[in-house]
Amino acid sequence: MNIQLLNELLMHTAHAAEEATTTSPDVATMFGLNVKLFVAQLINFGIVLFVLWKWVFTPVTKALQRRTQKIEESLQTAEKIVHEKAEFEEWKKGEIAKARTEAAGIVSQSKLEAEAVRAELLTKAKLEQEKIVQDGKAELAREEMQVLQDAKSKLADLVVGATEKILREKITDKKDRELAEAAVQALSTKY
Repeated sequence: MNIQLLNELLMHTAHAAEEATTTSPDVATMFGLNVKLFVAQLINFGIVLFVLWKWVFTPVTKALQRRTQKIEESLQTAEKIVHEKAEFEEWKKGEIAKARTEAAGIVSQSKLEAEAVRAELLTKAKLEQEKIVQDGKAELAREEMQVLQDAKSKLADLVVGATEKILREKITDKKDRELAEAAVQALSTKY
């Protein structure tokens, strides 16, 4: 149906062109123009233009528009990704700074706690050392007292024994010296 319409249109324009050539043959012949051929070429050009427009230019234009739209969407997505990346970097830097601050706080708190524990342990150790020294001094004093009492007791026994011997024997200077030396020697061998 479109072809019949086109044929009728061609015929009508051809008749119009013939009428135009009969009225002004001087202008067309002056330029060396064949009006019928020119009109036919004009109609052919119009048909080719219509076909190209309908089946070539329109689909190509739509395809280019779709491609342009995809490229724009891709650019928008890329911009969004760059923006999100920048936001993530800022967040990451903030979190790292926050973690470092917390870590520094934990380290300083741990140092303080360790120093407090060390001071407490040192104080306990000093107190325990002082107690051990005091106990040692007290024990040493008790043992010294015991030794002195034992020595006094032994000395008293020796004096009594020596006195008994002296009283049994006649006392002379020589004998007196021998008895004193024997007593001293007996004491020094025991201790």
